[in-house]
This record gives sequence, C-alpha cells and structure tokens, in this order.
Amino acid sequence: MSSRQSNPARQRRLEAMAFYAQASGEAPALEQDNTYIKLKQQLMHHRVQLHAVQSITDKAKLKAEFLPEYDGYIDGVLAAGAIPVGDDVYTTLLVWTIDAGDLNRAVEMAALVFNAADTMLSVGGFERTAKVAVFEEIADQLAKGAAIDVDVLQSLVELAQQKNGELHALDMPDKVRAKFFKAAGEYFETQKNKAAAIRLYETALQYDDKIGVKQKLAALNKPD
Repeated sequence: MSSRQSNPARQRRLEAMAFYAQASGEAPALEQDNTYIKLKQQLMHHRVQLHAVQSITDKAKLKAEFLPEYDGYIDGVLAAGAIPVGDDVYTTLLVWTIDAGDLNRAVEMAALVFNAADTMLSVGGFERTAKVAVFEEIADQLAKGAAIDVDVLQSLVELAQQKNGELHALDMPDKVRAKFFKAAGEYFETQKNKAAAIRLYETALQYDDKIGVKQKLAALNKPD
C-alpha cells in the first residue's frame, strides 16, 4: 500500500490518540486544543452546508458523507470511555450517525451518553434527553428499513426492558418505549424470527395499547 493510501488511516489513528488524551484528561482544556478547535470549525462548516439543504433525505446523505471525517475523534472518545468535559461535538455526531442510518455505530456511541443522566440531544430543533432521542430516532430508522446487526438490536431491547427494582433503568415516555419495541418487532419479523416479533409486539402493547400491532400479532399467531 502506498503512503498516499495509508495517510487517511494514519490520520485517523493520530486523531484518535489526540482525542483519547483529551477525553482522558491528559491533554489541555478543549478551548486550548488546536485539534479540537479545527474540529469545531469543520463541524460549523458542515452545519452551514446542511442548513442550505431542505430535503431531509439529502441532509441524511450529506451527513453520511461528512461522518468519516470525524472517525478519529469518535474513535478517541470511545477508547477513553468518556465524553470530554465541555464537548458538544460528540452528541451532534451521534444524531448525525443515526440520521445517516449507521445504527451499529450509533448504538456503540450512545453507550457514553446513556451513562450521563443529564445529557441532552437536539433533534429536529427540539431538545430531548439522550435516552428518549436515541430510542425514538432508532425506531424511526428501523421503520425506514435501516440495517442493524441482530445482536446490536437485541442489546437495545434488553436495555429498554432492564429494571432497577420496579422502575426502568432508562427512563423514557411509555409511548417512546412502545414505538421502539414495535419497530424492533417489525425488524425481527423481516428476519423471520416469529417468536421474537411476537414477544416484542406483546411488550409494545403493555406500554401503549394503541401502538398498532394487534393485527400483526393476530397474523403471526395464526396456525401455520
């Protein structure tokens, strides 16, 4: 492989190391870090480009084009296991990753924001808690046919079901939880996993009896 071909990978590694140091507290404050300043400027430039586009579909395609330029940053933050204090780039890129339909990467990134109770995400101009935004936006993407590894989706299902005593470990409106379980059920139904689809549709009904899965359940429960 030529040095020219290896440069992007090398740059990604260098950026990952720099942002790992930042997130780990081993580097100067964000406002003093030249690499981070350049990253923010790049993000602002990309936001201007997105703002000029009206089509949501085209915005998603642009985000998919932009995201590889942030891989080094995302890798570094993930390796450190924490979002740098004062950083607002990571949550923006998480939303972009979901919008671009890269759900496996989005779930990997979301783990860090789930651990911060007060993390907010801005989606469509509205501020929501990270938990609500991630599950609702992923449900929307699944409904559009976005791909996701079965084990990754199963990990989200388990997280949405997890409880601490009588209360859910991740707090969100019942309608959002039902919407996610419905979307997950539809995905498993496309994967010919009838049993999983039935369980998820039944779970969705527990949170919203008008979620729109009763006919699906009736069809799936018909004798072969």
